[in-house]
Amino acid sequence: PRLTAGMHGQESFIFISSPGAVTPYHMDPEENFLLQIRGRKTMHVFERSVLSDREVENFFSGAHRNLVYRDEYAARSKAFALEPGTGVHVPVIAPHWVQNGPEVSISFSITFRTAASIRTSQVHRFNAALRRWGMRPTPPGESRLRDGVKQLLFKTGSRAGTLFA
Repeated sequence: PRLTAGMHGQESFIFISSPGAVTPYHMDPEENFLLQIRGRKTMHVFERSVLSDREVENFFSGAHRNLVYRDEYAARSKAFALEPGTGVHVPVIAPHWVQNGPEVSISFSITFRTAASIRTSQVHRFNAALRRWGMRPTPPGESRLRDGVKQLLFKTGSRAGTLFA
């Protein structure tokens, strides 16, 4: 229920990739279920903790989804060997990268957002604004009350076209 509450923005994608292709280290703003149809690939999914709060805030504020990879992150990842008929769930903000096997790969991706993922993105965007103003905000999840106030202020500022335009 936590994962699917308020589900919306459902999309799906078919990825057809060349042998040996690499999808760079990045993160996505939605939940993702990747299902392997043809060929093989390895998806490396990292713990959220490899990212700084600032990296996540920048991402939700419009920075590119590709990230800077550091070799020391490898120990904080799990490799999923995908072959036809298998799949993997990649949570919101979980950094990952993909290495295709020696043949053409076809994958089917199902993505969606939830009320919780939207709230989290709004708090991150509000925190980014607070940092620009010289403050040191608490990350999402540390205080429901603070998160709720930040989300309310984010929505108010967005509607007014002032803070987050």
